[in-house]
Amino acid sequence: MIIEFDPAIFESEANHNQFCLLLHLSAIDHRYDIFVDLSLIRESMLYISLSKNDKETLEYYYNQFITQSVAPDYFVSIEPDDDVLSLVEGIIYFNQPLSIIVENSLNDKPFLESLVKNFKKRSKKISRYQEHRWINIVNGGGRGNIKHVINEQLATFENRPKPPNFYLRCFVLVDSDSKYPGHESNELAELKTLLTTLDIDYHVLVKREMENYMPDEGFALIDNNDDIISAYLRLNPLQRDYFDLENGFVNPLNHYDQQIQELFGDVSEADMKIFRKGGIKMDNFKLDFPKLFLHNEVNRDNLQQRVVHQGTNPDELETVLDKIKKLL
Repeated sequence: MIIEFDPAIFESEANHNQFCLLLHLSAIDHRYDIFVDLSLIRESMLYISLSKNDKETLEYYYNQFITQSVAPDYFVSIEPDDDVLSLVEGIIYFNQPLSIIVENSLNDKPFLESLVKNFKKRSKKISRYQEHRWINIVNGGGRGNIKHVINEQLATFENRPKPPNFYLRCFVLVDSDSKYPGHESNELAELKTLLTTLDIDYHVLVKREMENYMPDEGFALIDNNDDIISAYLRLNPLQRDYFDLENGFVNPLNHYDQQIQELFGDVSEADMKIFRKGGIKMDNFKLDFPKLFLHNEVNRDNLQQRVVHQGTNPDELETVLDKIKKLL
């Protein structure tokens, strides 16, 4: 993220403390990239009053960007408008951690940690932000409750010059809960509409749930479930994307929607009989199963193998990381 400062800020020494606060919080371990056109401010009293270290910091970023035609992501000025931040607004906005809102922070966190761990090059910046606690994993309390969590955060920015959602720094990651390709619940459609309206970045997982991204090697770590795991691994990649790992098939296949019948229609009677007995048995499936993502047996290659067949997004796992990184 690149923040550009209006040279007009340097026309008054009264802006010294607020500018230095923004400069320092940006420069800590390269949290943000900054740019000030030094050719326009070197003679200003504010610039002259800066410490040697602060001047060197500005010089470093100036030399880095002066030869590049890179557009800033944000502009800070003494004359803010709809898309321009004042110094005070900048301090409020850039001092916030990025909130990653998930349906259940305890259950969903291992999946995200696995992506960061296994896609190291893609996640360098994310890892650095995590070390500094500049990223928060926020518990959404279930997909239906995420809108309330967002509204609570928006309420903290009321009575400010811009709409509250302008100041909100968050990313939403949710399961699709899709039972077959193209299926979308009304609840998910409503959430997507809300996030789009508020200009909040989000990602809806292609597969049914995060658990459906587990590679074969993760299932080998589960005890006392040999029959259902073997039957599950005999499914084709698309069937595995939409299979309910926790519950299996509660009813005979012909009791489900036509699309589900077509998706699983070629599964053998013997395997369907196994699935009718329920899903994978663990003491606490929602809590214990995601922890498998953190084992060394789960790695970049076998995670990618679980998404390579996805025609619309075969690089989905990297896409999730890129969406997060763009907000940092």
